[in-house]
Amino acid sequence: GQDRDAVASYTVALGLRPTTAPAYFHRGLVALRQRDWALAHHDFSRVLDLEPNNAEACINRALALTGQKKRAEALADLNRALE
Repeated sequence: GQDRDAVASYTVALGLRPTTAPAYFHRGLVALRQRDWALAHHDFSRVLDLEPNNAEACINRALALTGQKKRAEALADLNRALE
């Protein structure tokens, strides 16, 4: 469906420009919607590598971590988002 197409499009874009934080961010949002916790975790981690102060990426990574049953790490991200 559309989510699969979106992931494929963002993946192509990232292959061309691997330091494009918005592409990781939006692919991560699609991954969250699909409950692909590992991809979402990867993508929001990459956003945070590129934009360390991105609070929204911290919150979304916390959601991915919660989906992976990593609650302590999720809580750490939520606290980081509040800083």
